[in-house]
Parts: sequence; structure tokens; C-alpha cells
Amino acid sequence: MLSALVTALMIAGCGGGSTTVTQTVQTGTHTTPTGTTPTTTTGGAGDVAAATAALSGVIDRAVKVPHFNTEGFRTDPAISSALVAKIDRIAAQNEAQGLPGLDVDPFVCAQQLPQAETYRPARVAGDNMTINGRFTYGAGKPVTVTYGMLLEDGAWKLDSTECVEQALSSG
Repeated sequence: MLSALVTALMIAGCGGGSTTVTQTVQTGTHTTPTGTTPTTTTGGAGDVAAATAALSGVIDRAVKVPHFNTEGFRTDPAISSALVAKIDRIAAQNEAQGLPGLDVDPFVCAQQLPQAETYRPARVAGDNMTINGRFTYGAGKPVTVTYGMLLEDGAWKLDSTECVEQALSSG
């Protein structure tokens, strides 16, 4: 299993102050000759490190595994079935209009792959979490993408991405 350093910042509002917590977690992926193979990242409600590790693993596979954004994501245990259905719906709508199935990677929300990324929790509410991913593309200004995570059957799963939700609301 490949270890990865995942830095999660958790802001706690006890007594009017704030605390920053940095955690190192073992990600649920290992390297194989064809790329990375996902496993589930378990954690309890509000477990920022586990949710961040699950999201980071999905983004890592989206960047490194060929065709992950068009095929491989469907069987990834760190992606909810609801998100798979949303992505398939967008692809079908585009194809019905004579367009390519997906015009952006639904996980990094861009046509090009990022050179660097960081993650920061934006909202923690029990078994739901919003995480902001910040992506760097070359010398350009970093781009922030909002992700929704869901604790399902004891494992954190990616349940929404900003670009998927925008495509559904405009389609």
C-alpha cells in the first residue's frame, strides 16, 4: 500500500478560538503496473482526514489512470452511485445534442490535468462534508473546485463535484 501525506485543516470553534489540526493518514490505494487501484477509505462522521484521503485518491486516479474520467470511475468504491448516475446523465445529454460525451474531466473540472492540488474542508456536518480542492495549472492562477463527500456504509465517497452540479443545473 502506498503511503501518502494528506494534510487536513480542521477549524474548531470552541470558546471563540480556533485550532488547526494536521493529520497524516494512510490512503486506500496501492500502485500497480497499470496505475492505482482504489480501495475504500473508512472513517466516522466528521472524519476530515478520511474524507480528504478519499477525495485525494479519486483525483489521483483521475490524473494518472488512462480513461478513468470516461470509464474507470464507474467501479471506483470511493465514488457514490449517485455521482456516477449524474455523470452518465450529462454524457447522454451531450451525445443527444451531437457533442462529445463529456467536455471536461468531471473530477478536476477542467480539460487539462493539474500540476498540483491541495484540499481544505469547507463545511463538516456529520456524514456530509464539503471540501475545496485548489488546483494549479502551469503558471496560471490556481482554481478552486468544491466537492461534496458522503459517508456511506462506513466509507467516505465523492458524491458531487462543482462542475457536474453546474452542468446539471444548466442542462
